[in-house]
Amino acid sequence: MDRQFTHEMVEALGNVGFQSFDFSGYRFQLYGIRYSGTKVGQVCACPAHQHSFYEFFYVTRGRFETIANGRQYGYDSSQFGLLIPGLQHTHPQSSFALLAIRFRVESSPLGGRISPSH
Repeated sequence: MDRQFTHEMVEALGNVGFQSFDFSGYRFQLYGIRYSGTKVGQVCACPAHQHSFYEFFYVTRGRFETIANGRQYGYDSSQFGLLIPGLQHTHPQSSFALLAIRFRVESSPLGGRISPSH
């Protein structure tokens, strides 16, 4: 099974027909879907930064490295990861491709709370 995503596939995912939905007292709001990475054989490094959204990612090729809170995490092809809002992190030199789904989570009118510990 070919696990490589194309930009056309990602664009199609971005048109899935919802911008937000409620689930178990929370509102999930899609912020963006992107496919990114390096060319085969190349590496890139990303300086320290943080996001205002959650980023759930799936590594499709290579190894994706992240340093957060002084610890280094490595994700190989076919592994998932999640970065939470406000987490200061950096990506040291990596050669990878990944699909990232960016979203926000808020309390919905139905109730529910968001806690950094969950």
